[in-house]
Amino acid sequence: MADLTALAPLLANIRPGANVYVPGATGEPTLLRLALAADPGRAGNVHFMSCLVPGMNDFDYAALDPTARMTTFLLPPALRASFEVGRVRVMPLAYSGIAAYLSQRASFDLAIFHLCPPDPDG
Repeated sequence: MADLTALAPLLANIRPGANVYVPGATGEPTLLRLALAADPGRAGNVHFMSCLVPGMNDFDYAALDPTARMTTFLLPPALRASFEVGRVRVMPLAYSGIAAYLSQRASFDLAIFHLCPPDPDG
């Protein structure tokens, strides 16, 4: 089992009322999924946004807590139940429209990204 203690500082920033961007596709942070699944109450009253891809992403952030919400641009099958009860909003945009929306209109309290440690040259 993964040691999730290193995520404690990140998880401390996921608070009620927060708007949180989580990468989708191959950039989805699997350790964050594990941490949230282990502590689903942390997602209470949190709005997640992501570009989850059908056939690739199968985790439903909106299902973590009855007050969690999610906005996405595609609807993977894993989100269907939350979509049907009104916890998932789908914004059907082309990829160029998604990029424009994220860069010009979206606002986040926390955006999560993967980074690699620097090599010897920085």
